[in-house]
Order: sequence, then structure tokens, then C-alpha cells
Amino acid sequence: MATQNIVLGVENRIGLTAIGQSDWILLDNHRTGNYPIGLSISHNGATTSFLCSIEYTFWQDPETAPTNAIRTHADLAGLTEATLSGDLSGNLSVPITAVRLDLASITGGEIYLSVIQQGV
Repeated sequence: MATQNIVLGVENRIGLTAIGQSDWILLDNHRTGNYPIGLSISHNGATTSFLCSIEYTFWQDPETAPTNAIRTHADLAGLTEATLSGDLSGNLSVPITAVRLDLASITGGEIYLSVIQQGV
């Protein structure tokens, strides 16, 4: 897997069409003061069923993070077509280092993780 740096103040979107984890989106965790991050899961109209979660880590290099250093967002875990009618959002207010989409199953289409971190 690879990583990609976040672009502050705009939507950073990554999608999956098959089971697995997306690339990590690296966040700017060296900011002072407020640290808002918005997260959203959505899918295109061709997706008929899926099971997914959002994962995050505090590990500086998420590619080398041990399994026990990767956490699942409590409000954005075990999402299915029944719990997600179009879009579901959550947030993080602590300085995590990276976030990614974990897709356990999908039938048709694509699932997207959108991340917005406050700009300068």
C-alpha cells in the first residue's frame, strides 16, 4: 500500500471497488490549536451491498504500524447499505496521523472515503 498527503481545506477522496484497505491518507498532526477532521463514507449508485469501516492510527508511519496500533472509528464501523443511505459522516478532534477505508465486502460500484482537515 501507499500513502498520500492530505490537502488542507479541501475534500480528499479515495475509493475502493474490491475488498481490502485503501491507501492511508496522511494528516497534518503538527498543527497547533484546533484540529478538526471531517470524515464521510459514500457510494455510487451501482453499489448494492457492502460492509466497511474507517480505520486510523497514531503511529507516525502507518505503513509500519503494528496491527494493535490501528483503530476503528467507533461511529464509522460495520457500515452497510442498511446503515448508510447515501452518506454517513463523523469527525475526529484528536491529532491522529493517518486514516483509511477498510472494505470487507462489496457488490457492484465503489465505496468512497472523503476526508477534510481544516485549512490554514
